[in-house]
Amino acid sequence: MILKLLNSVAFAKLSFCKCLCMFICLLCAFSVMGQTPIVSGFSLENGVRVLYAPRPGCGAIHAAWFIEGGRSGAGKHQPIYVDALLAAWFADFDMLGASGFWIKATAGGISHGRDIAPETLEDWCRSELNRLQQVLRQEQINAARRSLQSQRRDLDIMTELCKLISSRNTFESSEQNNAMGLDSVSVNDLQGIADKYVAPDRLLIVMIGDVKESRLKDVLNDHFGTLNTTDNLSTKVVSAAQNHDFKQLSIEERKKEISSEEKTEVLVAWPIPQGSHGNWPYLELFAEILTGGTHSVLIRHLETERNCAYNVQALVGVQDGCSENLFIIRANVVDGHTPQEVESAIQNEVQNLLHNGLRDIEINHAINRLDTKRALRLADAFGLAQELLYAYESFGDWSPALAQFSDGVNLEQRTSTLVLRSILQPDTSFSLLAERDPIRSPKNLEQARLVSLLLRLLENKVNGPTQRETLIKNTIRQYELMPVEMRGQLFSLIESEAAR
Repeated sequence: MILKLLNSVAFAKLSFCKCLCMFICLLCAFSVMGQTPIVSGFSLENGVRVLYAPRPGCGAIHAAWFIEGGRSGAGKHQPIYVDALLAAWFADFDMLGASGFWIKATAGGISHGRDIAPETLEDWCRSELNRLQQVLRQEQINAARRSLQSQRRDLDIMTELCKLISSRNTFESSEQNNAMGLDSVSVNDLQGIADKYVAPDRLLIVMIGDVKESRLKDVLNDHFGTLNTTDNLSTKVVSAAQNHDFKQLSIEERKKEISSEEKTEVLVAWPIPQGSHGNWPYLELFAEILTGGTHSVLIRHLETERNCAYNVQALVGVQDGCSENLFIIRANVVDGHTPQEVESAIQNEVQNLLHNGLRDIEINHAINRLDTKRALRLADAFGLAQELLYAYESFGDWSPALAQFSDGVNLEQRTSTLVLRSILQPDTSFSLLAERDPIRSPKNLEQARLVSLLLRLLENKVNGPTQRETLIKNTIRQYELMPVEMRGQLFSLIESEAAR
C-alpha cells in the first residue's frame, strides 16, 4: 500500500514536471511567435536583390528565388507557357527527401524554395544557377506537359473566369487553348521566355535560417553575381480590370455556364485594385469575415444552415490561371442543389452584409484571426519566405509582410463598410457556374445508367447532338432535385420508354 502511494506520488510529480515543461515550451513558442522577424537586404553588384532573416543555430536554411515577370509577362505566348517553363526546369528534379519544396507561377512572377543544410549553400547556388541557365531539351518539355495535364482542370476553371472578365482577350477559348496551348509548346518558345526572364534585374533571392551575411554575400556573389546584366525588364502589365467600366455590361455578359469533368462549383468574382492600393486591407478583412473560420458568415450560411455548398473560400489577389486582381468567392455545390442556387445565395449574402453594415464584433474577431495567422506564418521559415515574396510581388516592397494586419489602417465599422460597398458592387461582379457533365463523367452508376437510357430514348426523336445533350442535362438536373421515391418512378418510366 505504501509502495503504491509512493509510486502514485512519484507519478504525480513526473506528470507535473512534464506539464510544467510543456507549458514553458508553449510560452517560448508564443514569445517567439510574437516577435517581429529581423529581415535585412542587400544587392549584388550585377543587381540581384537578396533578402535574409538570420536564425542562428537552427541548423537549416529555407532558400528561395523569385523571378519577376510571371504569367502576365508572357508577351505573345499564352500564360500557360510560363507554367510549362517552370515545370520543365524541375522535370529532372528528384523531390524524394526534399524538405519544404515548392514551385509557383503567378501573374507577377515565378518562384521556388526548399529547405537546405547550411553547409550545402554553395551546392544550392550552383544547382539553381545551372537550372535557370540551362539549355532546355525536348524531354523536359514532354515531362512538363504530362505534369501540367494533371493540374489542367483547375487552371482551366480560373482561365474561363478570366476570359469572362478580361476585355483584352488575353485568353483563348477552350477549344483554342487545347489546340494551341500545351500541345503547341516548343523548346524554342520556352527557351525564349527563359532567356528573357533570367536576368539580374528580375531576380530576388530569399534566405531564412542559419546564415551569416558575410558568408552569404561571398557565396551568392561567386554564383548569382556572374549573371549578365540586361535591359530587358519589360514594363509590368497593368490589369485591364482597372480601367474597364464593367457597369456597362449586362448580367448575361457577366455570367457564364460551362461543363466540368469533375465537380459542380461556383465562382463569383469582382475585379479589384492592385495590391499596393490602400483598400487592399479591407478586402482581406472581408475575406476573413466571410470564410476565415468555422463560424464565419458564408461557412455558417452555406455549409451549416443550408447545406448547399462545401469548401467555401474567399480569395484576394491574382489566382493561378489569371492575370487580373480579383476578389473571388469559390464554392463546391452539394449534390441535390444547383450552381444557380449557390451563386444566388453568395450574391445575396454579400450584398445583405454590406447593406446592413459590418458588425464591430465580426471585424474584431477577423482582425485577431488575421494577426494570429500572420504571426504563425512569420514564425516559420517557409511561411516567412512566402510572406516576403507575396508582399514583394503585390506591393513592390517586402516590408508590409512584417506589419500587423491592422497597422496604419482605419478598420472601424463605418469606414470598412463604405470602402467595401464601393468595390464589391453587384453590377461589377462576374459569375462562373461550372456544372459537372453527367454525359461525359457521370458521378455514379445510377446517373450513368440514366444517361444511357436517355441517349437511347432520344436518339431518333431529337435531331442534333447539341439539342440531345441539353435535354439530357436538364432532365438529370430535375431528376437530382426530386425526392428519392419520385426518382424511382421517373427512372422506371424512362426505362420502359427506352425499351420500346
